[in-house]
Amino acid sequence: MVNTWEVLKHGERLIAAIETPPTVRDLSFNNRITPAFDMLFVQSPNGNYILIIYMRIKITYTDRTNQYWTFIDKDTFEKNFREKVNKKWGSSNIKTLYNLSSRKTISLDFRFSLNRAAIFTYNHWTLNVVKLRKGEWVQSYVTSSLRTGDFDNNDFDYVKKSARTYQRGIIHEFGHMLGLDDEYNLGVHISDLESVMNSGETIRQRHRAVYILWLEKTLREKNIH
Repeated sequence: MVNTWEVLKHGERLIAAIETPPTVRDLSFNNRITPAFDMLFVQSPNGNYILIIYMRIKITYTDRTNQYWTFIDKDTFEKNFREKVNKKWGSSNIKTLYNLSSRKTISLDFRFSLNRAAIFTYNHWTLNVVKLRKGEWVQSYVTSSLRTGDFDNNDFDYVKKSARTYQRGIIHEFGHMLGLDDEYNLGVHISDLESVMNSGETIRQRHRAVYILWLEKTLREKNIH
């Protein structure tokens, strides 16, 4: 079961939690053996609601020739991961998606436990982050089946992906950590260049579907409207 003590903030009341949320393409993506993330639905002290997507992530920092991670560098990477992922993928109010009649809001919050040692029984993800020179580029990627990812310190920088789109590697790859597929090589959304899973950073409604089904089910079961 989800350890709420490591996720919830003071005053938040847990309404529902799940370790095996369904995904659109594959119900086994987030399985009980190696779940990709946990979901918690809580009520804040002011009465509004929060859908929390929680990941426990172990990070290994790898040096390259003449490029070494300092403690400050590591702290900066983790701070950027938390802030930039949540700013892009999170939402201050997703209430309009669910037609609630009350005046309360539902916000979407991504929370992370980022650790540099094996201090937990299990981690949702294990990431290897390489130190590169400024402006240097290598391919970053996520291996969903193994719950691993390979990143670098430049993944927060914008890269031009097409004539009109720019994208940060960390923002795109995080979509894979949610169970989403690439859209730039095939499929019905191949022409949607602005999409975060294509060449841009726009979050579409279809990208929310990995957790929206569980939220809608929870709202019905808890009679929240």
